[in-house]
Amino acid sequence: MLRYLAIPAMFLVAPAIAQDTSAETAEAIDASALEKAASDVVAVLMNDMPATEVFTASFLEQVPADRLVGLTTQLESQFGPITGVESVTAETPSAGTMLIRFEKALATANIALSPGGKVAGLLIKGVEPIDDSLAKIVADVEALPGNVGIYYAPLATGTEPVLAIDENASLAIGSAFKLYVLSAIAHKVEAGELSWDQVIPVEGKSFTGGTVFEFPDGAPMTIQTVATLMISISDNSATDMLVRLAGQDALEAELRLSGHSAPAANIPFPTTAQFVKLKADPGLVELYAGADDESQQLILDKLDEREPMPDLAAVFGDGPNAIDKIEWFASGRDIAGIFRRITELTDTTALDIMAVSPSVQDSTLEKWDYIGFKGGSEPGVLNVSWLMRDEAGEWHTLIMSWNNTEAEVTQSKLELLSSRIFALPRE
Repeated sequence: MLRYLAIPAMFLVAPAIAQDTSAETAEAIDASALEKAASDVVAVLMNDMPATEVFTASFLEQVPADRLVGLTTQLESQFGPITGVESVTAETPSAGTMLIRFEKALATANIALSPGGKVAGLLIKGVEPIDDSLAKIVADVEALPGNVGIYYAPLATGTEPVLAIDENASLAIGSAFKLYVLSAIAHKVEAGELSWDQVIPVEGKSFTGGTVFEFPDGAPMTIQTVATLMISISDNSATDMLVRLAGQDALEAELRLSGHSAPAANIPFPTTAQFVKLKADPGLVELYAGADDESQQLILDKLDEREPMPDLAAVFGDGPNAIDKIEWFASGRDIAGIFRRITELTDTTALDIMAVSPSVQDSTLEKWDYIGFKGGSEPGVLNVSWLMRDEAGEWHTLIMSWNNTEAEVTQSKLELLSSRIFALPRE
């Protein structure tokens, strides 16, 4: 159930289509069949052929035909209609890479065939926009319902952004708040108060999901391992351990020292378990939202005594739940500030942790010397935040937040927009 507090660690610009990994798909067949299969795949995506004529039954069990239609709808909403197959490159007689041309993009996909020539595996790995522009991206962002903030810029202060849309708007960011926890721990390490190889016991777990929740109470883990799980898979139990280890004073200091524009909105910092318990009680939400910092902390402390954890489906299953009142909030420029704090550390462990799951397609990774990532989500809330370093050693950032108090937001739309922004010239 981590999706309520973090987007999936692995990022694909389009949904991953399951692959049939049986031994049969490795048997050699006539390589020319790849070109016909690629053409047939596009015909299915364009709704010109039935999926059953092109894909194996085992593939369609995992990916029904209506999901293929949904994939096309998502991509065409950003990149215009499919126009055909651009090229097919055979890597073996039964597998290769195909390029699908859209009006405004080329999508790269791996394709694998069964011995009978049907498609047994299809994985869309990335989309490269063509004939795109800032103006077109801005128009598509402005058409999204709710509030959207985007900040794509060099990290150095005083520099001009490549793209800035409501970059000063304080929006809910979900699990991206864990960047502040990471920075607080890293600065305690820098000050000699903690060490990355220091062992701490598993205790005070959050809710089901993640790795740490499955460990027995008292199990020894290094701080670096716990921090890596917090960022790379957005492990909430790991997060709660580090929120308590860092302490409220250090977390508040990160808000101030990073130049957060509205730190009071995030003080005190709740644990993820407290956050869920708070959201489960509408009356308590209103009480908490109107209370001062001291009273809010008392409420959070009392929530630690509530057992058991509420049902997540009941808390988050009916769409956005008080996302304008109970959340972690930051603007694009605020998150750039905490990235700046992390890059200024002498020790690079925090940067290494952020790079474990960069959440971009391979073609984007190849354009940068370094990419680190953290994002967050709950119904109505989505944030994706990247820190990048170019070959000259200069730092850059792309931060995107989307909030809608009336309805859930669509992750794929923001992902596709991010791929278009990454493709823009940086100067």
